Amino acid sequence: MAYPSIYEETSCITLIEASSAGCLCVVPNLGAIPETGANFPWMYGYEQDKDKHAQVHGHILARAIEHFWDEDIQNLLKIQRSYFDMFYNWSLRSGQWQQFLHAIKAPKEIKLKDGTTS
Repeated sequence: MAYPSIYEETSCITLIEASSAGCLCVVPNLGAIPETGANFPWMYGYEQDKDKHAQVHGHILARAIEHFWDEDIQNLLKIQRSYFDMFYNWSLRSGQWQQFLHAIKAPKEIKLKDGTTS
């Protein structure tokens, strides 16, 4: 997946879905993309200059295409797919969201300085 993002994303559903599908991803090291990618994508240093960014992305993308069928790349993509299917599956995520929403919905007791609660 060629993803020359210019936005400082906090999470990247595009990268998550492509990684889960077993795609070899080429992305910049911008925002939370490195954390989301978990060291699986082919990552390059983000360039603010759009022409330079396109040039760097194109270079890394060409190398990724050239090496896509290498045995070690294919093995890594299998591991990547398993990783993303395990940590980003919707059953797991929906349960985490439900826990979060119940936690913020639940009434909170606040302990006051005099030892009482409100």
